[in-house]
Amino acid sequence: MTETASPTGRALLALEAIQQAPGITGERLASRLGVTDRAARRYVGILREAGIPVESTSGPYGGYRLGRGARMPPLTFSSAEALGLVMAVLQGWHGSVEADHPAASALGKIMRVLPAAVAAPAEAMRRVQAQNPSDAAAMPDPALAAAIAQACEAGEQLRVAYRTGTEFVLDPWAVVVRHGRWYLLGRLAGADARRVLRLDRIIEVTPTGQLFTPPVDLDPIHEVEEHLADGWAYDVEVHIAAAFADVARCVPRMLGRLEATGEQTCVLRGSTDNPWWYAEQLAAVPGELTVVAPEELRRTVGAVAARLGRAVERPDVRPIGRVESPLTDRADAPRQPDEGAPPAVLVLDPSVGDAVAGLQVGDRIVVVTWFDRADRDVRTTHPRSDASLPLTGVFATRSPDRPNPIGLHTVRVTMIDGPRIGVDALEALDATPILDIKIALG
Repeated sequence: MTETASPTGRALLALEAIQQAPGITGERLASRLGVTDRAARRYVGILREAGIPVESTSGPYGGYRLGRGARMPPLTFSSAEALGLVMAVLQGWHGSVEADHPAASALGKIMRVLPAAVAAPAEAMRRVQAQNPSDAAAMPDPALAAAIAQACEAGEQLRVAYRTGTEFVLDPWAVVVRHGRWYLLGRLAGADARRVLRLDRIIEVTPTGQLFTPPVDLDPIHEVEEHLADGWAYDVEVHIAAAFADVARCVPRMLGRLEATGEQTCVLRGSTDNPWWYAEQLAAVPGELTVVAPEELRRTVGAVAARLGRAVERPDVRPIGRVESPLTDRADAPRQPDEGAPPAVLVLDPSVGDAVAGLQVGDRIVVVTWFDRADRDVRTTHPRSDASLPLTGVFATRSPDRPNPIGLHTVRVTMIDGPRIGVDALEALDATPILDIKIALG
């Protein structure tokens, strides 16, 4: 910090220091600004007068940090942060920075204030061919991605070091963000071999200084999808009983090539390394499907279909027995077992007879029942049916009337005779279904 720096300049530097190190102490802030502690407090006061919410905490662990105010304070970014932010915005916005969309205007502001050394690679990144991003993107190193994008813009060859340990010279044609990943499309120098490389697997790139001319009619997105659809472990063929136009809208290019075989039939041919992923994509395709090959995909489609079928099934809860009790009318039944509930017998289905093994007379158990005569449409009730008490949500009461009328009863075993278990006091009505029995804790 120079001695001639203005108070406004020092205040802005104080803002930058507080943003970069939330909780910075007054002593450290003064050191960063090259002033006394008292002067540092004065610059914090200038920020507060400008409406920037700078919060302070006293004590040995105290310091300054930005709070939440009525308006956004100025933000400062390092060059690496700015590049990373540009890449993150590109995941969800690929239009002009002059557009009215908030993401576009935010990106435009960043681009306009970047230092010259960072602005060129960031601008190249902004012009990356990108479509349909995903939040699960494998983000490459921002500086490396910017260098590759610049080489694509300049038409300059790169020496590429890849994660597999290989190294080669490539004509970089375009960077494509597709289906959540960043790809480099190019051609091996001196060979007619196109390559699609994952940017997150590139270790290092070095410009060679050699220029090249990319193909005039290049469609980067189409080229990348052509690559992603072919050459994987399993060759796929799926017949679809639907019009080509209807199916084409739902089949991404990376699934393979879709061809019409009739007015209401078509065939999809492609390849995949991941039958599960491919089967899940087929679930969105309209019309009846017939998976011809491979067998791995046939099995996986069946498993996915079964999983989707289970998603609409109701839970399979079956009674294991019934209550045998002298109580037959809800009006006569006590509300709690200690309010005069009579002894009862749990009559279990013979199919669960073995589950009684280990249970002994004198054990305390929890009986789970289904109040089959309850009103499942009730949402509020007067506790204990006392109209003088305010209406209360059934989840805050023990009312048997509720959306899922499950009863919990803690009782003591008085008799065990095969599938018949006697209990000391049970307020459930005769023939109430029993769902489960558990040993009581405590």
